[in-house]
Amino acid sequence: MNSFEQVCINFTNERLQQFFNSFVFKLEEQLYAREGIPWDPLDFPDNQDAVEILQAKGTGIFAMLDEECFVPAGTDQGFLNKLMKQHKGHRRFDEIKTKPSWFVIKHFAGPVQYCTEGFLDKNKDMLSNDIIETMGVHSVNLFVKKMFHHEKKFAEVLHPESLESEGTVRSKKKRITVSSEFKDQLTSLMDIVDLTDPHFIRCIKPNPQNLPDLYDRKGVTEQLRYGGVLQVVQVSRAGYPVRTHHQECWDDYKVLCNSEKVRGLKMIDDLKLRAKGMLDHLNAELNLPKPPHGGKEGYAVGKTMVFFKLGAYERLKFVRLELMSKSTTLIQACWRRKIKMRVYKAIQVCTRHVEALL
Repeated sequence: MNSFEQVCINFTNERLQQFFNSFVFKLEEQLYAREGIPWDPLDFPDNQDAVEILQAKGTGIFAMLDEECFVPAGTDQGFLNKLMKQHKGHRRFDEIKTKPSWFVIKHFAGPVQYCTEGFLDKNKDMLSNDIIETMGVHSVNLFVKKMFHHEKKFAEVLHPESLESEGTVRSKKKRITVSSEFKDQLTSLMDIVDLTDPHFIRCIKPNPQNLPDLYDRKGVTEQLRYGGVLQVVQVSRAGYPVRTHHQECWDDYKVLCNSEKVRGLKMIDDLKLRAKGMLDHLNAELNLPKPPHGGKEGYAVGKTMVFFKLGAYERLKFVRLELMSKSTTLIQACWRRKIKMRVYKAIQVCTRHVEALL
């Protein structure tokens, strides 16, 4: 049963997914600008609305949970009712009519059901003043003492005199909950991550028993799905996922043009213009698929490389493989005919020799 803890975990996954999307988006933007080709930002998936429904001020799920925690006689069901009223019709939110205490968030990786029972208690599960004083004042471990004294949220208990000397009004102190603290820590972590040069690694367990030479297909598929790997592939395939150099593009697809067109294009020394002319011809001949957001062609010729949309590339690859298959069959037929003709002629010679001996 997914509860408050799972919401926090999936919120972290959403922020990391958003960072990955932004990282790939920036890399693609830099590459397209360097190659001088047009592109559409709408091609890239975005989970901003999934992040906002969780962390938005006032209307986010965490903000509404904090508000319900401080409302007199607040309840888990009251929190859920407010969610239903606020987010009804939201593309990332849904309700379960057969389960009155459950709701659904449609995360980037897929929909997840949550049970609100115990949400308020878990969100208010903070350390009592007695524990704070015991660990921060009476602990014999210097590290533990420093850890508690460095936390601003414990200052009211450990350093009340300093707050009074600064004129701080204790009655207006910031109310801290588990979710608010979690959001602050995650924001601090993402600020650090934004300054790094990231490398993304995903570890997959082949089987839950940790045994060698055993591959659990279902378990691996679930890890790929819920770990966001399939969404990573989706992001990677957005934009122009297939890239090749001008010469390679010419060598691969010139076989799809008629001989007269190839002779004319060979007269062009500029490889970029040659590749562009060839693709324009193939686009007219094969009716290559158009981009989903209204672009003109499913390919773009840059300064050093040719970029393909997935649909256009698959059409060209299919036609090329079909032509190669037919050509291979024709070559094999001609070769087999030649071999059989040699055998037939040898049999004819042998037959004449035998007849001559008789």
